[in-house]
Amino acid sequence: MTIVQLRPFPTPSGPAPGPWRAADLERFPDDGYQYEIWHGELVRMAPAGGRHGECEAKLVTALGVQLSARGRVYTGDTGFLLSEEPDELVSPDVAFVRHDRLPPPTERVRFLRVVPDLVVEIRSPNDTEADVRAKVTLYLRTGVSLVWLVDPREQTIEEIRPAVAAAAGASTVARVLRAQAGDVLEATDVLPGFRLPVQDVFD
Repeated sequence: MTIVQLRPFPTPSGPAPGPWRAADLERFPDDGYQYEIWHGELVRMAPAGGRHGECEAKLVTALGVQLSARGRVYTGDTGFLLSEEPDELVSPDVAFVRHDRLPPPTERVRFLRVVPDLVVEIRSPNDTEADVRAKVTLYLRTGVSLVWLVDPREQTIEEIRPAVAAAAGASTVARVLRAQAGDVLEATDVLPGFRLPVQDVFD
């Protein structure tokens, strides 16, 4: 992600009255930015850098090769409408959805109306910690089972899940995987059969 602003900024003309909706974005001109909607508010995203793109490509390839029989992998150009009223429209850097949860092909032409099983967000140098955590919270609140937060600078991947009921007082469960430590990305409950050394994401 490269979150430019989560606050008011000049927007394309013609928004619908009230909170922003996914339909509003379909009228936007191509101005070089990507837009999302968080809690009905418009969020503008800038194009990402080279290392960001390299990590995204590595993960898309690995997930696509290893999990092609189980589901579909999506890049950061894909919009997911997670919920409505207020609309939550996001474009994760990488997303995975199981085949049995996908809408039919005729309903996949525009924004996908499905909550991904996995989302990946790749940190960019200008991202604030508050905005990054806000987006992670949005994902978990709308039903995403697993979030990978990738940090190219530190060569770490934070694995974040909703807390189980037994974990009283905790809203999430997280652990940090490190390339230097030889850690491996695995999630047998969400991504059966997937295995990737963290170092491979950053090489």
